[in-house]
Amino acid sequence: FSENVNLMIQNLQGMNIDLQKYKEITEQQLKELGGESKIYQSAILTKDQLSHFRMDYQMTQENRTLRFTAMCYIKDEKAYLLTFTSSVEDYEKFKNAGESILKSFALTP
Repeated sequence: FSENVNLMIQNLQGMNIDLQKYKEITEQQLKELGGESKIYQSAILTKDQLSHFRMDYQMTQENRTLRFTAMCYIKDEKAYLLTFTSSVEDYEKFKNAGESILKSFALTP
C-alpha cells in the first residue's frame, strides 16, 4: 500500500450542509460500514479564522487496516475534503509528512 494525500471536491449545492451536518453524516457513514473501525478524533476546529471538520480514524478495507486523517472545509456550497491515508503499520513513519501536506491547504477568499 502506498501512502497518499487526496483532495476531493463535493458539490453540496442546495443540500443545506454545514460543517456540523457534514460531521454527523461522516460519523454515521463510518458506523454503517461496520467492521473494525475506530475514531481517534472527530471535531470542528478553527485554523486562521477558518473552521474545518477533522477526523482521525482507522478502518479495515479489503483485509488491510488503514489509518486516515481527513480535513473538510466548506465554502460556497462545496466541500473540500483532504485525506491522508496510510497503512496502520507505517502511520507513525509518514504522519508528519501527511500532516504537513494537509496543513498547507488554504482556501482563498
